[in-house]
Amino acid sequence: MKNRPKKQAVFWLSVIDVILLGLFWFSYTPAGMDKQIKKNIQSALLNRKYEKQIERIELHQINQTCILTRYGSFWAGDATASDGRTISFPVAGSTVALFIQRLSKLRKMYKISDSEKDWDKFGLQNGKSAFSMVIYDVNGNVCTKIYFSRLILPSGQLTLRSDRTLTMYQTNDDLSYFLNTDPGIWADPFLVPQTVFGDIKIDDIQRVIITAGSYSKIFTGRNIAENLLKLRHGKIYWQARGDVLDLSSTFTIELGNTAVIVLKFYNLKRAEKTAGYVLQYIFKNGIQKTAAESLFPKYRVCLSDWTYERLQSLFKEHTERQE
Repeated sequence: MKNRPKKQAVFWLSVIDVILLGLFWFSYTPAGMDKQIKKNIQSALLNRKYEKQIERIELHQINQTCILTRYGSFWAGDATASDGRTISFPVAGSTVALFIQRLSKLRKMYKISDSEKDWDKFGLQNGKSAFSMVIYDVNGNVCTKIYFSRLILPSGQLTLRSDRTLTMYQTNDDLSYFLNTDPGIWADPFLVPQTVFGDIKIDDIQRVIITAGSYSKIFTGRNIAENLLKLRHGKIYWQARGDVLDLSSTFTIELGNTAVIVLKFYNLKRAEKTAGYVLQYIFKNGIQKTAAESLFPKYRVCLSDWTYERLQSLFKEHTERQE
C-alpha cells in the first residue's frame, strides 16, 4: 500500500511526458495540415529537361561552400572550409547522378506557409540558417535555386522553398545526405580514381612502377591491377599548421591509353608524432597536360594504416611469387 502513491506518480508523469511529446510534434506540424494533405501538389525540384544540360552545382551553408563542375566526362569539386582553406578534388559521378535523379523526380509536397515572416521559424532565412543549392546549365543560366531547412523534424519531412516564391513546402526527406558541403561526401572514394580517366578496368592497368629512394621496381599482372582497384582511401586531407609530410614511396600507374596516375605516399607527422599516411595524386596523359592535372594540383587524401599495409603486402607477395 505504501508504494501505491509512488506508482500513481510515475503513471501520471508518464502521461504528462506523452502529452508534451505530442505538443512538441504538433508545434512543427503546419496548421490545418489535414486540409493541406488533400491539396498536395506533385512537382520536381529540378525540371527533367535540364538533367543533361547541368554544368555546375553550388552548395552553400554558413561560411562553407562546395562547388561541383562538369568538365567533359568527369566532375570536379572545389570546397571552402569555414576557416577559408580550399581544396579541389575529383568527384564521384555516380553520387552527382543520384542527387540529380532525386531532385528531378516527381514528388508530393504540401504548402505550409506563404509568409516571409515564417522563414526564420523554419530555418529558411537566406544567408543565415538555410542551406542553399543553385544549379546552372552550360550557358550559365540558373536551372533552379532552392533553400533547405537544417531543422530535423520528428515527422521526417524536409522543409524548403524556391527563390522565386515566398511559399514554403514540406516533402519526404530523401535529400539530406546530399545537402552537405563536406568534400568527403562527393569525392571519388577509390585509391585509383574511377572518374578522371573514366571507369578503369583491370586490363587498363599496364604496369605499376614503385620507387622509394634508390629502389625502383616494375610490376605487371592482373592480380596487382585487380587488388589496386578494390582499395579505397580515407577522408580528404586538409593540411593543418605544423604538419610535416615525409615522402615514403611513389606508385606510377600506367594505363593503356597513355594516361598516367601518380600516387605519392607520405608519412604524416603532427605535433612531432606519427599521425598516419597522406596520399597525393598527379594525373597525366602522355605529353599533353590534362585538365585534371590543372584542376587538382594538390589533391591529397588520408590513408589508413590497414590500407597502406595492404599495399605493401600486395606487392611483397607478388615479388615472392616471381622469385
